[in-house]
Amino acid sequence: MRILLLFLMGLTVQVSISQTDLPQDYLSSDFHKGRRDALRTSMPKNSVAIFFAAATRNRSNDVEYIYHQDPNFHYLTGYNEPHAILLIFSDEQSNGESAYNELIFVQKRNELYERWMGRRLGVEGVQSNLGFNNVYNGEDFVDFPIDFLSFDKILFTDFKNDVRNSGREKPNLYTLIEQFKTMVNYSAGPTEVPVDGQFVEVKTNIDVESLQNLMGGLREIKSKDELK
Repeated sequence: MRILLLFLMGLTVQVSISQTDLPQDYLSSDFHKGRRDALRTSMPKNSVAIFFAAATRNRSNDVEYIYHQDPNFHYLTGYNEPHAILLIFSDEQSNGESAYNELIFVQKRNELYERWMGRRLGVEGVQSNLGFNNVYNGEDFVDFPIDFLSFDKILFTDFKNDVRNSGREKPNLYTLIEQFKTMVNYSAGPTEVPVDGQFVEVKTNIDVESLQNLMGGLREIKSKDELK
């Protein structure tokens, strides 16, 4: 009986932290959209900024810590689930069918996993609750027609190699990051290499320094909505 009670308590905790059960007096989707627009105006021309959701953290065996979203990711989206990517473009893009200036890739709805981990917003939920027009499942990221090499700047925060490739469900954050690294020709090596006795800067459009400063400039001034 005691084991059953503990199991039910654990299940209750998992369900209670799902995003669809959170209070409704949080910052609005208009606030988050306004922050994305503000960032876009401060970005260099012909650039794209990429944000990854925070990683899940394992506590022991199959028990994870209560999930806490990356502050910048939440600030720009209001999305509180893992295994997601946000892309913000300085200029309007087109895939031949429609125009867009931002994309978000999120966890796919999965009834089995949601029984244990809490309900997910999914594509439709993110569209209706968070105000995004261009929402896709994470599995669509690798085949989405984005030519990262055509941008003058690819802005993101450098990786710390602390994301585990865990869990049966794919893509997870680890696989999404690996896909991104391949798409942008990412290298964690030196930015300068020796050539004929001199160090020459490696030419790349990857910028892992500027985004932190841009976000700091946005977040250091609080709006009335944030203070409330």
